[in-house]
Amino acid sequence: MLDVFWFTNRHFSFSAVYNGINSAIRSGDLQKVKLLLSVINETNPIVYKDSKGNLITALHRAAKYGQIDIVKFVAS
Repeated sequence: MLDVFWFTNRHFSFSAVYNGINSAIRSGDLQKVKLLLSVINETNPIVYKDSKGNLITALHRAAKYGQIDIVKFVAS
């Protein structure tokens, strides 16, 4: 479950966490989304940058992939 973390001397890559959030949203893994959002202490971070340079938040990604439970969690 914590495979998205790259630990090095008790530090982890924030980009890995954001990639993990994006991946968990796409797969509909609400528990992993909750865990990773708690790690970065944010509720709706930017998790993706599209080909046009638009910054996409966790809420946008969850809505795009039809992950209603994640949308409800992030929006609450």
